[in-house]
Amino acid sequence: MLIYSISKTKSEEFKLLSVYISFGLITDLFLSPISKKIFYSEYFAAHIFTFVEFFIFSLLFRAILKEKTKDLYFTVFSVVFTLIFVYENFILKNRGFDSLSVGTSNILLTINAIICLSQFFKKSKSENIFKPNFFILSSSVIYFSGTLFIYTLFNNYVGNKNFNDIYNLINPIVIAIRNSMLVVGIIISLSLKNKNNIIAI
Repeated sequence: MLIYSISKTKSEEFKLLSVYISFGLITDLFLSPISKKIFYSEYFAAHIFTFVEFFIFSLLFRAILKEKTKDLYFTVFSVVFTLIFVYENFILKNRGFDSLSVGTSNILLTINAIICLSQFFKKSKSENIFKPNFFILSSSVIYFSGTLFIYTLFNNYVGNKNFNDIYNLINPIVIAIRNSMLVVGIIISLSLKNKNNIIAI
């Protein structure tokens, strides 16, 4: 129902978010089990998710950013990520957790989100700062920067108990904060839509 509500909005940002949420569910329900059964590893599904996640958020930030340089950011970041992804998956043939690709993705998306957030603050009045895009961008910075080190170091320290404890603590907390902020942004977006419809009537 939530995904349907998001997808029905006119906002390109929230349509992309609905695709992201839907793909996350598909990965958890279908791709991961298939990956475990056919490839004997859940990491194959994780590699696909990393690739899709990067491009969904890149398109999302491109839609939010109003500067003329948005196409340049999108192109440069996409080329850099794709090269790293190809290198890790097809040259190194990494079959474990894709730390290199995820680390690169998180760095690029954090930078992209900060650029968009900076522009948002410049153009928004202080009384109108709590708009849907604010929550999308802020939650993205928290998520991609907050999980950067634990995802990047995962392959090297996955067997270490201290690292596992830190990972199991940080990862769910960061994801919970991100999801909570996205829900707030979605609620604000839907309430604004309903308000506009009432006004229009």
